[in-house]
Amino acid sequence: MVYNPIYRNTYYTTSADTLHYRIMLDGEEIYAGKAVKYPDADEMQINLDKICRNYLSSDIQDLLTDLPTNTTRQYNSNAQRTFDFHIGSSTTAAQNYMFYNDYSYNTDKNITGTVITSNPINGHYVPGMLKVRTTRITSSSAPTVYTEGLTGNGETLGYDTQVKCTPYVLYYLNSYGGWDAFVIEGNTVVKDAYTTYSTDRSYDNTTLEFENNKYVQEIKTTFV
Repeated sequence: MVYNPIYRNTYYTTSADTLHYRIMLDGEEIYAGKAVKYPDADEMQINLDKICRNYLSSDIQDLLTDLPTNTTRQYNSNAQRTFDFHIGSSTTAAQNYMFYNDYSYNTDKNITGTVITSNPINGHYVPGMLKVRTTRITSSSAPTVYTEGLTGNGETLGYDTQVKCTPYVLYYLNSYGGWDAFVIEGNTVVKDAYTTYSTDRSYDNTTLEFENNKYVQEIKTTFV
């Protein structure tokens, strides 16, 4: 088994001149191709992460919908998946690859074992807010990714500073594939900037018509 974050270039290398291959996921064929070695090359490489990346995803919709008062886990079954590489029509995989949803391009977290992939920006929370923390377990025996969710006033799941009530909380998937929450604090002021576009036209000063003819007004909204 090869374990890798999905950002990392992962190749199947062979010295064959041509190779018909298939990639299987959960017993279904998701890709079939034929690779041909360059003339005079000793070997060729098939880039697998580029093929498999579209089959990884993660969400916390269940937690956001139910807002659990006790710590509840939502399993992110598509955040870490095993892909089987088959040669020709063989039913036995030549190699197995486990990719997980990580686009951090950093090597500061372990590839295997139990890893906390959440890291709230400042750990602030407000009463009643959904706190989230994602854990990735990468192993051949029990691989899984789950996100824990909890509402309440207590300090837990990496949120340790209670702040005053705020109207908005941002939930986002970080580059390591972990869910985080960020309380938007402070005042938010909405401003509209108006830009008027006009064209010149001939006019007669004995009339009330203006020289400029307005044809559109652009409104640009900003938040400060």
